[in-house]
Amino acid sequence: MSIEKFLIYCGGFLLYMRRGFGYTMFMQYKIDTIPIWNAFRENGKNGGAPCPICALRTKLENSLVSLYLNEAVMEPLYRIEVNKTGFCPAHFGRLLQGGNRCGLALQTVTRTEYLEKNLPRPGNRGAAAKAADHIREGLRGCVICDSLKKSFDTYMETVVKMWIGEPDFPAVFAKSSGFCLPHYAELLEFSRHAGKRAPNFLQAVRDVFFTNLERAKRNAENFTQKFDACKHGGAAPTVTAADAAALPNLIGKLTGN
Repeated sequence: MSIEKFLIYCGGFLLYMRRGFGYTMFMQYKIDTIPIWNAFRENGKNGGAPCPICALRTKLENSLVSLYLNEAVMEPLYRIEVNKTGFCPAHFGRLLQGGNRCGLALQTVTRTEYLEKNLPRPGNRGAAAKAADHIREGLRGCVICDSLKKSFDTYMETVVKMWIGEPDFPAVFAKSSGFCLPHYAELLEFSRHAGKRAPNFLQAVRDVFFTNLERAKRNAENFTQKFDACKHGGAAPTVTAADAAALPNLIGKLTGN
């Protein structure tokens, strides 16, 4: 397999071009932009999920869960990382429901064997306190969480660079249904990648976030007012699908999905 094909297969952020007998490295984010285009276009088309970045993150997480139930089961490099780091409770739960208990059992057994060999076995109070800290630190690890964080950070940086470099993207960005509060914070943080265009990018982010937050709030208020009228002798309210979605959508804006 050529270096070019290998990097594309890995979803790499850099593409190498042959020059003589060597390779020249240059920025290439086209592979990374496809899921972002899809998430924002789908969100803007049908109102989508409350946050297109939540949808992007969910697809990425689902792909990683699938990876650790399939290809990674028999891949030595993945197994070494699973042995060292393990999975968090949330992702253990996802994997357990993922339909490959045999593959998960193989990984869990070798993870346990690694722990049996490497967990501290203290014999006094001082060593016990250090051992407890060491174990608690290890419990914070998760190979899926770690991979998700690295890949998601790349996507967030790419969103900013697309807004600057893709002529059609700012309009698609503006037509989205807005961002949740956690991902609003992420966009603010990653605006550092916008360089001199950071003020313009931040203005676009603020406009999309606050416009759609206000819309979600008004929809939830309208939902409550229907029942308020009923309490004061009005007719029983007719609850539409939009009414039923108002509160979950507002909660999604505040917490993410």
